[in-house]
Amino acid sequence: MKKVINLVKKFFLIVGTFLISVYTKVFAMESPYFTTIQPVYGIPMEPDLYGVPRPNEIPMLWKIARGFIVPLAFIMGIIIYFKKSSSSKAKKIITIFVTLIIVILVCLGINYFITR
Repeated sequence: MKKVINLVKKFFLIVGTFLISVYTKVFAMESPYFTTIQPVYGIPMEPDLYGVPRPNEIPMLWKIARGFIVPLAFIMGIIIYFKKSSSSKAKKIITIFVTLIIVILVCLGINYFITR
């Protein structure tokens, strides 16, 4: 069990290091001390009503969470629920479907508020 936990820790450490390096190297920005922040290269952002450039429509952290972290946590929760719960299989399946619908609705709601 200790080997599995160490393997999971190492995996998350590697993924976290990769994501941080991509974020810092790919999304190069000018100094944050200026009033307007523009990307150093790429397509310039359009300014809003006040002349401040708008960031991308969906933040990178939400894209990563929506595509990787939320499904992984849901699958791990399903596995733990199936192993630890003493309910019948039919009740477990119904509970999982209801939880899946709630997770999807919450993700859609968060996505709506971010992109609006």
